[in-house]
Amino acid sequence: LGGGGSSGGSGGGSVAASCSSVFSRSVVSSGSDRPNATAVSVFKVGNDAGVSNGGTPTTVSLNKDTWMVDLWTYHWNNGRGQPAGKTAMIAADGTVYGPWQTELVNGVYWVAKPQTWLKAGSYTVCDSDPSTWAQNSGTSGQGMAWATRIESVGA
Repeated sequence: LGGGGSSGGSGGGSVAASCSSVFSRSVVSSGSDRPNATAVSVFKVGNDAGVSNGGTPTTVSLNKDTWMVDLWTYHWNNGRGQPAGKTAMIAADGTVYGPWQTELVNGVYWVAKPQTWLKAGSYTVCDSDPSTWAQNSGTSGQGMAWATRIESVGA
């Protein structure tokens, strides 16, 4: 579904406000030089405890440059799930990656396939429907999200 980085500053606004403005943007490709590599988990914010709706943007850190393969969010929504929406990531410097259209998996998981490079650093995961994004006390109210990366072999 093409990944991308596009310029976008935080403008001093809240993270939630920054996330909501992301979904009106166009995706800009950031290249497709996929490395010779192995797939590994890059981050996971979630647990197996009961969930409620209303997840807030999720903050994650990447400790190395990463080829992002997929990005998952969880929309239990009281067992009803939610039709697939969009996800995005905002780097600490304000660069926006995405938004990416997701596909619905098992009725409750949204999966995007960014296929893009992200530099090491802090990111905010954004979801186009936070009202159904699963969260609980174990995530401190942050929306449940996880991703797989490709890690370079022999680099």
